[in-house]
Amino acid sequence: MERAEKREAVAALNQVFKDTGTVVVAQYAGLTVADMTSLRGRMREAGGGVKVWPGKGMFMAGPAAATGPIWTPDRLELSRYVFAAAPAPSQPSVGPAYISSFEPQRSPAWSTSIWRVPAASGLIAGTFIFTAASEWLGIAAEEDGQPVIVPAAALLDRAMRMRSQQEVPPGDLGIHVQGLDPSLARATGATTGVIVAWVDPQGASATAVAVGDVIEQVNNEPVPALFAWQVHSSRLAPGMPAILHVRRRGEAREVTIDVPPPPTVHPDVLGLTLARVPRVGSRVTRVEPGTAADRAGLQAGDVVTLAGEEAAPTPAQVRRAFEALPDGGAVLLAITRAMDHRLVTLTR
Repeated sequence: MERAEKREAVAALNQVFKDTGTVVVAQYAGLTVADMTSLRGRMREAGGGVKVWPGKGMFMAGPAAATGPIWTPDRLELSRYVFAAAPAPSQPSVGPAYISSFEPQRSPAWSTSIWRVPAASGLIAGTFIFTAASEWLGIAAEEDGQPVIVPAAALLDRAMRMRSQQEVPPGDLGIHVQGLDPSLARATGATTGVIVAWVDPQGASATAVAVGDVIEQVNNEPVPALFAWQVHSSRLAPGMPAILHVRRRGEAREVTIDVPPPPTVHPDVLGLTLARVPRVGSRVTRVEPGTAADRAGLQAGDVVTLAGEEAAPTPAQVRRAFEALPDGGAVLLAITRAMDHRLVTLTR
């Protein structure tokens, strides 16, 4: 395909994505001429179409108003067989799965209830689930370590919201939290929530929240576990108030924080404050938001035991390993986090 033809093809595809409610990209290897003719006919009947891009794949586009058959929840307590379609490098892998029950549960991430399913169902997260009548049931996922199915209706509702609303990067409250395990619950007197593990002394929460506080609600939304905090905090847009219900030494209180904009990204800045640990390496005492260290996922308390080829590196050796990188370069760090050992990459 000549360059001019490629530009025309890309422009045509861009128009399809703008004007179409649903687009499916698939490989067409193995389809005969008769199969393709039949597929085109059925797509026309449904108000859609098929476009083949030689050597790349097949694009099936449906009308903006069409969503296809969606399963209407009925008698969730009953067991049933479904079909699970898992993505694969060549073509989707489709097979039956047995689900003994669907238990509705509220989720902070979705507009409607999702369904908890038994772990024995063996559903893989990301798998599309269909009924025996070819109705789209939803997508398998995990929430707080539990297997769930997100209903098709909830997914379509989220897609429509994303289509009509401009995505705004979340603000930064300047706090780190962790889950409330039984020992922390006993020590704080709290039964639900997440506990504050770090507060940025220069951040928006510095005078409102303290280490050891338990956050139980965000803007009147319950925070029973870490997943709920991640969802609600990611929806705090800059300029809006964040009303936190916290428990400090057993006493409940309410604090309001004006959400600041997200930190400025400094891709060329390491952003690490380090302390020497003799014969071991360097301990991370602070990670600046929006820096290379932040992008790498480093956290306060991590111990860097290897920086490039330097074992047990000093803080100066860690900084030099980063500063020696060319634009787009990367250096490997070995770190210890609690009792866990892992590798991360610093990129410039």
